[in-house]
Amino acid sequence: MSEGNVISFEIPSNLERYEVPLSVFEEIACGEISISVGQSLGVINEMIQDHQYLVLNWLEYSDFSKPYSEWSELTKQTINEQKTLFNGKLEQYRGSAATLLCGEKVRIKRARFLIRDVKDDYQELARMLGVVSEVLFLELTVYSPNRLQWLLVEDFQVKKIGK
Repeated sequence: MSEGNVISFEIPSNLERYEVPLSVFEEIACGEISISVGQSLGVINEMIQDHQYLVLNWLEYSDFSKPYSEWSELTKQTINEQKTLFNGKLEQYRGSAATLLCGEKVRIKRARFLIRDVKDDYQELARMLGVVSEVLFLELTVYSPNRLQWLLVEDFQVKKIGK
């Protein structure tokens, strides 16, 4: 029996961000779509909860209201160690199926936590409310067979990981 050639695809450097249609958020608000993050993201949800617990209980919590460059060395080291630990656990999701909020089926090609300090656009709500609950954010690089396209997806845009 001959072995077929395996085609290797590299992830392009410039990826389009996945945008959830506003109608999906309206359906969630009206109860037409139900999401249970704890069940749908499994171990990833546990990592997010562990991270939020660490941030909200951090003795030098005021660091998170500053740009990363102004954080204490202990804060930087602790958050970087947690990020490295979490990213090591995410390798198991490479190639997994996922369903995005609007029902689109995709394949996860890369999953990683990124540090986003108070200057990042994704921290706008934290800046407005003055409460930072997390500085690690999960970013997924996925491939959509329907679109024939690579996409960057945030954890809140994922309805389910797995079949």
